[in-house]
Amino acid sequence: MTERILPTLDAPPTVPQAVRPRSGLVLAIIVTCQMMLILDVTVMNVALPAIQADLHFSATGLSWVISAYTLTFGGLLMLGGRAGDILGRRRPSFSFRNFSTFPFGCSRSRDPGA
Repeated sequence: MTERILPTLDAPPTVPQAVRPRSGLVLAIIVTCQMMLILDVTVMNVALPAIQADLHFSATGLSWVISAYTLTFGGLLMLGGRAGDILGRRRPSFSFRNFSTFPFGCSRSRDPGA
């Protein structure tokens, strides 16, 4: 029989110092993205009664609204991932900044026509 060599647990794996500060930034970006997704779904669910009343949709029509929203969101998510694969990490990050900055600016607007 061959013997298996198991790693020892004496010393923790070494991580270069330059990598550690960025891991917090990556975590903050991921948490922000997840928060935006949850906020997006919440806004969609809150808007459903108004959509139903204004457009006189039935329950079936509302399910189409949710399906269209989900398909569009998933398609754009895949497109953004592919753009990141082709263009690299830095160039598509501009889109993330716009996605998170522009809605915040709109929410701060006092004039509904702006």
